[in-house]
Amino acid sequence: MMQTKQSVSKRHRPRESTLETYFVHKLTAHGYYVVKGENISGFPDRIVIKDGIVSFVELKRDYLSKPRPLQKAVMADLAAHGANVYLVQSKDDIDAFLDNTLKPYDENIDWSFFNGNPSIHSTQTISASNARLHHTYAKVRSLG
Repeated sequence: MMQTKQSVSKRHRPRESTLETYFVHKLTAHGYYVVKGENISGFPDRIVIKDGIVSFVELKRDYLSKPRPLQKAVMADLAAHGANVYLVQSKDDIDAFLDNTLKPYDENIDWSFFNGNPSIHSTQTISASNARLHHTYAKVRSLG
């Protein structure tokens, strides 16, 4: 069942760590190599590899949680460079990822379905994060 704004009260929302634990267990059971993304602001939570295919996955506790502007910018940039990038917001999303039916992250679409309708976002919030994004990439380059 897809969660909607009306069906999930703040008090009963799952913790992101609960979804992340489920994600790691499910994917490793299906033969994926799963590592935690670097502790760099905006970088996706998990990097998963299977059969030579590398994917970056940002996990959110539910459909009410959205990526921050910097996270959106980093995910959009990774996708623009040909990377496989996904936003996972439920156990159903994890199952869809395993079935290859989860849609890749798209910087212009917020996959948080409120009342069943995706909302289109302006890229201005992404542009506003460019200064922090360049700082983040400088950190990434220094690691490698």
